[in-house]
Amino acid sequence: MIIQADGIPYRTTQGNYGCLDSYASVYAIEREVNARLRTGRSSCLEGMLQRDEPASFAHIMQALKLLDPMVTEVVTQAATYFGIGLANLLNILNPEKVVLGGPLMTDSNLFFYTATQTAIRKTYQYPKYQVIFSKGNYGEEAIAIGAALLMLDQLTV
Repeated sequence: MIIQADGIPYRTTQGNYGCLDSYASVYAIEREVNARLRTGRSSCLEGMLQRDEPASFAHIMQALKLLDPMVTEVVTQAATYFGIGLANLLNILNPEKVVLGGPLMTDSNLFFYTATQTAIRKTYQYPKYQVIFSKGNYGEEAIAIGAALLMLDQLTV
């Protein structure tokens, strides 16, 4: 999904400029945090990393738990972009319930809350339209389980 037509290039040549993944993914958060560290932004990450070691997602989540202002800003910004993308899907599909999974949702309440609140406020029918958001419980198996349940549902019809 393109969220900014003249935006950041995708991490490989197969992607589009300004796609959601370039702004709201583990990769995007790591890229932005490391860029800010290279430009001299202060962060508690400086004490966690070896010289010239890039901050990993695990480091970033640890700094987020410590309420590091720079990391909190980056994660909030990424979650806002994710929420805008999610709002686009809500406007098209109009679901009653949305289950969100992956490390950004399960490892960060800030990301989940910011993304879902942004999404609901950006829907066309806000505040009348309300959707139930929840975090997925199946981890990396969620896609396989979902596909299996869709097949089972088709077999019982």
